[in-house]
Amino acid sequence: MPTIDDDTLSQVLLRMGLVNEEQLDEARQEAETTGGTLVQTLLRLGYVSAHEVASAVESAAPSSRDMQSQVEIGGGAPPAPSKAAGGRLSLANQEIDPAALRAIPRATAEEHRVLPLSINDEKIVLAMADTTDVMAIDAVRLHTRRRVEPVEVDPGELARAVEQHYTAAARARAAA
Repeated sequence: MPTIDDDTLSQVLLRMGLVNEEQLDEARQEAETTGGTLVQTLLRLGYVSAHEVASAVESAAPSSRDMQSQVEIGGGAPPAPSKAAGGRLSLANQEIDPAALRAIPRATAEEHRVLPLSINDEKIVLAMADTTDVMAIDAVRLHTRRRVEPVEVDPGELARAVEQHYTAAARARAAA
């Protein structure tokens, strides 16, 4: 899987105003200490989102529009509110916006292993087991024409929540 080198990505992220020099220095030092990649560390520290990294990669390689879906951005995730142990959002008491469920068909949610949590005119908040899954983020972004804000959740909890919420929504539509 092709990658973009750290120096190029750093310059693009700086130029886009997504990070500053101090954040990059901190992320570089931590990546060196932990053995992670710069992107993994930036994501884990919450300095950038997977979507922002994809945008930066696209900006760095404008002649290759599908490059953003091919870049290897590793693991990690931006911080999210209401996190459970392990740094993931717990879906147990999370309210799901019915409009968000209607915005993403069940088949898409199951295929990409995502659950829409909320939606407004500008963005959709998306529960994901892998917040670096650029293909899933792009699919939702293209489908909804909104910026995607990924939030990391437990994979098992996500699968149960997709089943529960889409089944409940289908029952509500059938009863209406």
